[in-house]
Amino acid sequence: MSVWRLRLAIFLMSLAVIGLELALMRVLSLRYWYYFASMVISVALLGFGASGTALTLWQKPILQRRAAWLWGLAVTFAYSLPLSVWVSQKIPLDEHYLAWNLPRQWLHIFGLECAMLAPFLLAGGLIGLALMDRPEHIHGHYAANMMGSGAGALGAIVLMELLPLEGVLMALAALAYLAAVMLVPWPRAKAIGVMTLVGVGLFLTGWLFPPTVILSPYKKLSLELAKPGTEIIHTQFGPLGRIDVVRGPAVHDAPPGMSLLNPHPIPSRVLLLVDGDETNIIYDVEHPQAWAFLDYTTGALAYQLVEQPRTLVIGAGGGAAIGLALFHRSQQVVALQNNRQIIETMLGPLADLGGSIYRAPTVELHEQDARGFLAAASRRFDLIQLPLFDPSGTTGGSLRAAMESYLYTVQAFDMLVDHLTERGLLSVTVYTKHPPRDHLRIFDLAAQTLRRRNLEPAAHLAMIRSWETATLLLATQPWTPQALQRIRSFSQDRGFDLCYLPDLHPSETNQFHVIDQTYEVEAFQALLGPSRSEFLRQYLFAIEAPTDDRPYFNQFVRWRALPDMREQLKGTLPAFLELGSLLLLVALIQVAALASIMILAPLLPGLPALRGVSRRTITLAYFSMLGVGFMLLEIGFLQKLILYLSHPIYSAAAVIATFLVFGGLGSQWSGRWRATPQHVVTAAAAVIVALSLSYLSWLDKWLALTQSWPLGWRMANAAFTMAPLAFALGHLFPMGLRRTAEAAPALIPWAWAVNGFASVVATVSAPLLAMSIGFSRMTLIATGCYALAGGLFYHLRKK
Repeated sequence: MSVWRLRLAIFLMSLAVIGLELALMRVLSLRYWYYFASMVISVALLGFGASGTALTLWQKPILQRRAAWLWGLAVTFAYSLPLSVWVSQKIPLDEHYLAWNLPRQWLHIFGLECAMLAPFLLAGGLIGLALMDRPEHIHGHYAANMMGSGAGALGAIVLMELLPLEGVLMALAALAYLAAVMLVPWPRAKAIGVMTLVGVGLFLTGWLFPPTVILSPYKKLSLELAKPGTEIIHTQFGPLGRIDVVRGPAVHDAPPGMSLLNPHPIPSRVLLLVDGDETNIIYDVEHPQAWAFLDYTTGALAYQLVEQPRTLVIGAGGGAAIGLALFHRSQQVVALQNNRQIIETMLGPLADLGGSIYRAPTVELHEQDARGFLAAASRRFDLIQLPLFDPSGTTGGSLRAAMESYLYTVQAFDMLVDHLTERGLLSVTVYTKHPPRDHLRIFDLAAQTLRRRNLEPAAHLAMIRSWETATLLLATQPWTPQALQRIRSFSQDRGFDLCYLPDLHPSETNQFHVIDQTYEVEAFQALLGPSRSEFLRQYLFAIEAPTDDRPYFNQFVRWRALPDMREQLKGTLPAFLELGSLLLLVALIQVAALASIMILAPLLPGLPALRGVSRRTITLAYFSMLGVGFMLLEIGFLQKLILYLSHPIYSAAAVIATFLVFGGLGSQWSGRWRATPQHVVTAAAAVIVALSLSYLSWLDKWLALTQSWPLGWRMANAAFTMAPLAFALGHLFPMGLRRTAEAAPALIPWAWAVNGFASVVATVSAPLLAMSIGFSRMTLIATGCYALAGGLFYHLRKK
């Protein structure tokens, strides 16, 4: 088989594998929620690691029929794409029972991982087998793998723009089929017949076992479709999510937390759902006065304090916040919506059902995220309205604990306040829970923002709550007695409870929506006073203000405080555990156990695979450091660039493509330097350490300066910024693999396995590390791994 055909096959397989990773992220986000998506990367790396173990244990018989194995793995991979998704949809994982029935759900998580594992195991076997070639071919083979993977990250986005998920998966299977064509080990005449049969079989497999995504029964779309007469009137697919518009006689959704005293009729409405859960209510309103019902929500408080404001609405959604601004005669309404698919749906199929609110005369619509818009805008606003955090309200914060939110950090609030006028107000609404968490955290966030500006928080903040929501107001000027009286009157007339005012007396609280105990007065006073640090340390939940380095607004559980929580919450503790974090913890335990077993399996006494082979410990250490370091850096960039690129799927595409394409170029170039391998690796490791440390000091500032650029330019800038690091990263793995091939060829597949398993443990650990210690410290750990790897390379040499 020619080298170019093998490398083309590697390129196509790698493209299909990364495309499959991104497609499965969308599959799990649609079926469950976004936090499940991180499981895909860990499963992919687990499959690659397991393939290395299999090649180690059975390398002799496999190498005897290498060409046939390469072809067979490509064909089987193509068939496994639709089948693995079809099987995964049959597993009855119930994520809401994860804390209550851990053993059974643990098995279901394991089953889901096994279902998704098969294609990655097969693809990893093919690429690992290709790397067991002659040492002089390894650099080119590995470069083809990396560059194909990078192309897959971008290609998957293009496919998602054109096809539904089922079509994307079958297109990726077709790419694997083309890879198999490149690897046919038979004469031309026989190959045509065999590949024709394979192609027909692949088509029938996709038809008989369609990779259709089944929604969780807890998602809002599933719940709505269970109501009599409810129907989907529009569906749209895209990389930012699946859009469904639902209509029916039983659709009675009202604004969250609306006063029970509301006297105004609520217009007819439809629901726009993103990925089956994120809910946007579209009201069919013909004139501004028909929005009067929204004046009985806590979010309407700001309009009692500032007349005819210039309003900025962040997260236009179904248009309700715009309608409220029009009802109060805002002289200008600037509305931001960063999901292009929502804009297209509102202005297209929903234009006659309430979507025309986007075209109201005084409304200025921007397809942009808030921080990007504010970075470019010089104008100021009298009122900035933030969207209701967790817009669905059906999943609860515990399911979103592992999700980043860069709009609810101290840095974001600082930027928002910068764009307020002298009479300006920032209005933020969140859901309430008991014991208090969300509205205490948003209060501390606002207070910390004011302290950064050398302002006294107590005089600039106010908060009220309904039975479901709480609204915080941050004013650029201290409250006047007249303003405080308006807040009291608004709350009294609508049956809302006062949470905080500068002159609030405890007897004024907890009057309408009475809770058994109220910690609010004591909590707010503690958060504003000198005992803040002590209060935060002793409070049952973590409620300190999030930052861009740890942007996890919904992460409230402090795991070290579990004994105290168990004692205080009695038998209700599982209800307060954050399922997003718990899922990551369960996955980490599982993959760490599997990785340890599979790494050590070839070393067991009685197995001849690595008996008598030297340098096993050094090989284990070197390739483990590369796996951990690479994935911590990649995951760290992936999570950080969610802020810069406005969506996780764009961040994943940009980071994966850049790391792999430029890593592939670095791999190809690593064999061309005239210096000794030791000098090349030492220099590459030094560059990685220097760049990683420099990113800590200037990356955030550089990204903030270019935040206002169009998405395409931002993706190009992100790639330009990461490219030097990725190029240096690409040197160490192929150089180590080639040194190992020269010194102990039997260790090649095992090194592939060790790297894969170390990567998978790092991938699952990265979000937990980011939530615990922040991105900066996580980057320092990754930097230390590469510094250590640079020193270990010397010991891989021949004796």
